[in-house]
Amino acid sequence: MAKSKKRNKGPQQPETPDATRDEAQPPASDCDAEVEALTGSGAWDRLATLYETRIRQAGSPAETLELASCAAEVYLDRLSSPRKAEEMGWLALRIDGAARAPFELLVRLYDASKNHRKVAYLLFHRASALPPCPERSRLYY
Repeated sequence: MAKSKKRNKGPQQPETPDATRDEAQPPASDCDAEVEALTGSGAWDRLATLYETRIRQAGSPAETLELASCAAEVYLDRLSSPRKAEEMGWLALRIDGAARAPFELLVRLYDASKNHRKVAYLLFHRASALPPCPERSRLYY
């Protein structure tokens, strides 16, 4: 039986994930059930609020990116709130400039409002965020 070496890093931390979880933030499975319930009931304003709350509590940039993308979709497609959709879309793109979902949402938003200058900027922004590849060439030309 091999013993693992533990480094003493100060006071003992609880070993169970539930013990280290912030009590103000429900477990992901509870949030997913709440998202499904709000989606099923069409409570889009409450769903958008839930996403924004979870963005503030997010533990990683990847989680923030996913939540901001979802919130942007709800704001644009369900609540007809282009300003909030734009805010969430740009939040997601600041985290990952090559993220496809917020890029496509913002292009759709700006194209619908005939803001071609912002569409062109987004295309350039997306192309410059991608490594050399066929998609990047198509965006540039």
